Amino acid sequence: MGRDGAKAAALAYAKLKEEDLLRLDCELDFEGGCLVYELEFHTANGEYDCHVNALTGEVIKLHRDDDHRDAHHND
Repeated sequence: MGRDGAKAAALAYAKLKEEDLLRLDCELDFEGGCLVYELEFHTANGEYDCHVNALTGEVIKLHRDDDHRDAHHND
């Protein structure tokens, strides 16, 4: 899975569209022994932090900074 696939997975999970984005940052990193894409994106409604498994495309975490609640988190 590449950056575009990770972005598509994150946006679908957050129920957002490409045109909702004001800014997007994406980095490849290791987390808990797993290769993940860490995406940070900004919309008119807030900031999102999303981690996507780089091999499977599964969204591991989605956090929306404006309400300080995790929408989904698997350890």
